[in-house]
Amino acid sequence: MAAQKDTLHGFPTELLQQLGLVIALFSALEDELNHFTCQLIGKPDDLGSLTLIMSNAIGFNERVSLVVEAFRMRIQDPKNVKTLTDEERTDLALRLEKLMDRADRANSKRNELVHSRWSPHPLARRRSEVVLTRKRNRRDHPGQLFVGTPTAKEIAQVADQIERVRAELKRFRDELGARRTL
Repeated sequence: MAAQKDTLHGFPTELLQQLGLVIALFSALEDELNHFTCQLIGKPDDLGSLTLIMSNAIGFNERVSLVVEAFRMRIQDPKNVKTLTDEERTDLALRLEKLMDRADRANSKRNELVHSRWSPHPLARRRSEVVLTRKRNRRDHPGQLFVGTPTAKEIAQVADQIERVRAELKRFRDELGARRTL
C-alpha cells in the first residue's frame, strides 16, 4: 500500500516533483533572459508585453541568439558604453556568448528530458540512447533521445545546470547594471 502513495499514475512522485522543478527553473531562466533583453533595448517597463511577444514569436534558442547580437551591437556603440575599453567590450561579449552557449545546452537538456519517453511500465524504465544530429543556430548539435523514463539523478543534473546558468546570467546582468555599462 505504501508504494501507491509514492506514485502518481504509475510514476514515482519523486521523479514528477523533480521534473516540475526543472520546468520551474527553466521558466526562471527564461525570465532572466527576458529581463536582460529588456535591459539591452532600454525598455525595462515593457517587460510584460515584450516578454509575451518574444515568447510567442520566437523560440528560446532564437532569443539566445538575439541577445548575443543585440549585446554586441549595443556595446560597440560609444553612446551606450562610455566607460569600457575595446578589450573590456570584447571580454564582455565573449563571456556573454559562452554563457548563452551554456543556456542553449541547458535548453537542449531540458528538451531531451521533457521529451524522453515516459512510461510507468518497469521494463520501459531501462535507458537506451539514440544520438541525433540537428541543425540549430547554424551549427550541428548532437542530441540524445532517451527511450525510457529518466532517472532521478539525470533530472537533478539538468535542474542544477539550468539553475547555474540562470544565476550566472543574473550576476552578469547585475554587474552591467552596477557598472552602469548599459
